[in-house]
Formats: sequence, structure tokens, C-alpha cells
Amino acid sequence: MSQHRDLDQWLEAVNSPDSIVTLKRCVHAIWAKAIRGRRMFMDLHLVLYAQRGTLHARVNNREFEVPPGGILWIPPGFEKEFRCEKPSSSLRVHFEVNLHDTPVLWWPEPVLRLDCMEAEFYFHKLYRLFHHEGLRSGYKLRALLTLVSQVFDAGRERRERHPGLSLHQQHIVEDFIQTHYSQPITSQEIAKRLNLTQDYTARLFRRTYGCSPREYIRNERLRRAAELLLETEVNVDEVARAVGIGNVGLFCRMFKKHFGMTPSEYRHRSGR
Repeated sequence: MSQHRDLDQWLEAVNSPDSIVTLKRCVHAIWAKAIRGRRMFMDLHLVLYAQRGTLHARVNNREFEVPPGGILWIPPGFEKEFRCEKPSSSLRVHFEVNLHDTPVLWWPEPVLRLDCMEAEFYFHKLYRLFHHEGLRSGYKLRALLTLVSQVFDAGRERRERHPGLSLHQQHIVEDFIQTHYSQPITSQEIAKRLNLTQDYTARLFRRTYGCSPREYIRNERLRRAAELLLETEVNVDEVARAVGIGNVGLFCRMFKKHFGMTPSEYRHRSGR
């Protein structure tokens, strides 16, 4: 039986009315330096999203490389060891599944998916629910099931049915935003570079990245801000200006909404 068929059958069982999905932990892991040999063994599912820096995972005897935007799902019963060569950050969700009397006697194998940037929204949603809105274990979490389906099923099908930007267009967009994120950027400028209308660009953007051009620009600025907070000693005001957000109060609110903590807390957690 193929890995995809195993996974599809398991997802169908998890989505049955009798299954119970319980969120146990939701962690924003920040490593300010290279790490090696962090082993763990848990009787829980782990879904890991790499935000920054490439993570290397050894799961039993298999090696996985998880670049930024990549997601690794590890079912229970696997010994895990993580390492990274450079500073990194990731979002991790640990959850438990009780299938009751559903006749499924196996777990799917670990699964790696690349270019899943649109799924970051669901990780942040779960993080906020768990840490800031009083959500604890004991709930059947449709948001968690949505995350799993988004990553390993629905997202793939949606991209196949509704193609978005071509690889060449993605390169144009990403190169432009990564070069000019510290300056004012409008959706109209992006559309002009693609030689498309603004409305059509927005539709293709959402199909490709799961967000609007404005949201993509904001996320890129916040990602760059997180790098500056981890790698430099510049103060928060200077970080905000460096990523093109002139109002430090607005920057702090945006950062907290995105990462679940203030810029100062983010830097403090890294040990700086």
C-alpha cells in the first residue's frame, strides 16, 4: 500500500464522527544557534512547520530535511532527533487521536511536504487558541483536522484544480518583495511587474500562497524582523523601520498577532 493511500485512509478515519482529536501541546521553538542531537520519543502526533532555517530530522533510521515553508508530520511511536546548522524557528503541534472502534491497526509513516507556506495561518491560529484563548486538551479540534487536511490533502487538490502563479511569475514576485520589503510596496506595483490586472493578480496570489499580496508582504516583513531580533542587537524601533513599518506601535501589534509574543519577548526567548 502506498504512503499516500495509507494517509488518505487514516485521514478518513480521523474525520469520522466517533474519533476524538485532542491538542496536547503547541510550541513556538526558537533556536538562536546551531543545535545537535535533540532526541524525543512521544506517544503523540507531531506536525512541525519550519519558519526560518532548515531543520534536519532523524526519525528512526530515516533522514528528513525540512526547509522554510516545509512541514513534517511524525506519527506516534517514532524516535525523533532534530538538529540545525544555523539559527532557526519552527511551530510545532502535538496531538492525540483516539479512533475508538475504527478498524485501523496502523499509523501512516512520517510525511514531508514542501512549499506549504499557506498552512502557517493554521499553525498560528492553533497557537493563539491554545495559549491565549484558554483552549486546552479534551476538545475535538476541527481547526487541527483542518490543518492536517490542508497540509496533506486539500491543499494539494486545490492547487491541482486551480493553478496559480507560474514558477517564473513566483520568482518575479518573490525576488521583488525580498529586495524591496523595506520600502513601500503596493499590490498595483506587483500586478504591473506581472503585466496583469490587480484583481487577477490577487486571485492568483491567493491560489499560490493562500493569502493576498498585502498579507504576503506583511509576512515577509515580519519574518525579516524576526531574523533581525535574533541576529542583531538593534532596538525594536530600528527593526520596525528596517522592515518598512514606520509606526513601532503598529509593528509590535502586528508582530504579536503573527508570532504570539512581542518583539522583546521573542528576542528574550532566544537567549539574547
